[in-house]
Amino acid sequence: MMFPWRHADGFGMMGFGLFAWLVLLILVGVVVWLVVRALAQRSPRSSPSEPEEILRRRLAAGEIDSDEYERRLEILRRK
Repeated sequence: MMFPWRHADGFGMMGFGLFAWLVLLILVGVVVWLVVRALAQRSPRSSPSEPEEILRRRLAAGEIDSDEYERRLEILRRK
């Protein structure tokens, strides 16, 4: 039985198979890169930083007064 798409030596189909695998690997790589990039852009910048949270807790516990809190908060945000 003859297959019209088959070359006499079979290297044409093998080349297409390698090309298909290459395209598939590139697509998977792009998807992985996009997912990693999207996750990296999610930063907790909208929530207060840990030092600010500690400072806020110290104010709530009465360890520091509001003037000290404001002064230290300004120092933290300058950095």
